Amino acid sequence: MEVETTCFQCSIFPENAIHLVRDCPSVKAIWLRILPSTPGDFFTANMNAWLYDNVILNGEHIIHQLHWKSWFLAIIWNIWKARNSLIHTSEAWQPTPFWCSAFELANEIEAHSNTKLKHSTPHVRSMTYWTPPPVGFVKCNVNGSHHQVPLSTAIGGCIRTETGAWSLRLADSQIICHTPRFWQQNFKPLEMAYRLY
Repeated sequence: MEVETTCFQCSIFPENAIHLVRDCPSVKAIWLRILPSTPGDFFTANMNAWLYDNVILNGEHIIHQLHWKSWFLAIIWNIWKARNSLIHTSEAWQPTPFWCSAFELANEIEAHSNTKLKHSTPHVRSMTYWTPPPVGFVKCNVNGSHHQVPLSTAIGGCIRTETGAWSLRLADSQIICHTPRFWQQNFKPLEMAYRLY
């Protein structure tokens, strides 16, 4: 079986990474809509220099109220999506949905970047250890997790006395089922533990 190497978008040039995201005539037209009138070496740099220049070196420039790196990454992603839609569904890209999607994604990238910068704190190591409850009491620790795909859940728990002795340990995991019976079955051990004390 012969592998097709010609660009799916222009059907003229061989498709490689830099052609796909920058040099294809249809893609070049996308970039020219947002780049300054003198794009410098935007269309001549090799792939590594191109990525470095646009994400690291010039990424902080503001274009249409967003950092250039956010636009740049969003446009590359949308070019990739448009190319795959063309291959798999024969759906040609449309300018208005393309730019709407790129704008939304650029905003998302921007918001995520800003959140990470504002909320990043130095990592502090600290020891976590179990402390016993007061005399005559027990300590109950319960935890659970849920994963949407595949729909699964797990719960676990333990009860320990003031001396650290285990009174009860439980763990269970199974496919999630949003019925009252599921919750009754899974929380029955905790209910039993509660009634013991």
